[in-house]
Amino acid sequence: MGIQDVFNLSWKLSHVIGGHSDASLLDTYESERIEIDRKILSKVETASNVAWNRSPIVSSLRSTAQHLLSKMVSILPLAAVIQTVQMTTYSYSDCSILSYEHWERPPLWPFPVSRIYPFGGHRRRQNLFRWIFRRVRAGDRLPNIQLSRNPKENVYPYQGDWMLILCEGQASHNDDMKRNLKNIQILSFHELFKVGESIQRKIKVIGKVVVIPGSNANAHDKLGVHGQCLFVVRPDSHVGLRSEPVRQEVVLHYFQSRVNLLLEKADIVPAPLSSRSFDPVPVVAWLTIGILSGLSLTLYNKKK
Repeated sequence: MGIQDVFNLSWKLSHVIGGHSDASLLDTYESERIEIDRKILSKVETASNVAWNRSPIVSSLRSTAQHLLSKMVSILPLAAVIQTVQMTTYSYSDCSILSYEHWERPPLWPFPVSRIYPFGGHRRRQNLFRWIFRRVRAGDRLPNIQLSRNPKENVYPYQGDWMLILCEGQASHNDDMKRNLKNIQILSFHELFKVGESIQRKIKVIGKVVVIPGSNANAHDKLGVHGQCLFVVRPDSHVGLRSEPVRQEVVLHYFQSRVNLLLEKADIVPAPLSSRSFDPVPVVAWLTIGILSGLSLTLYNKKK
């Protein structure tokens, strides 16, 4: 807990002392860590109660579990043992203003049938992806990502600086975004790199820009990426921002409004609004269709 507290607080102190951010950034230390520490202490207390319980039944179950665990450790590979006992990190997705996700949805008007068929179209897919499918969310710790066979080109946690990751995404999902979203441009690998460099010039604290090509299916799968998107990773290796699609102005707005970074006035531009976490339009549309179909069938049966 102490080590993770240090990871969380040190970069924030550095930003404030270096004059990059307003002192209000330090308030996020308590809001992020206090809830996580409570969860850890609660689990430690529960485990301690089980360990010291003198009930014959609990003692028997505890001895059996310890015996099985010792047998498993002796036959498991060393890597699996290390993976099991390594330091656990928790997500800040629900307890921090520094964890933010930007999503955009098709406009309601004009409202072609293609946007709700079948069963909600792009809006339905986005609902399912955000609520059910596995993905790296804002606030989660960044997993290790293999970019190539060269270890120096891989991305590991605790890099020490802010990092910008831009994912090229899969062609089919990018085409779907382009058809449904307004003013969206699908960028090539080299165009994404230029966008990353442009953001880095405006936000000096970003120390590394990584562009992941669509051909790297392993990295996209680890991050839970389908369409083109970007991640802003904090110095403590937690994802601060996830934006789909790629919007340079969203990154600038994130650093200004949430990290309280002091930006040049010329760099501050309006950012498009993000959609809510749940989109009710597909549900309402298909409930309406269902009700109207039911009424039509009822009237038809009455006439017969």
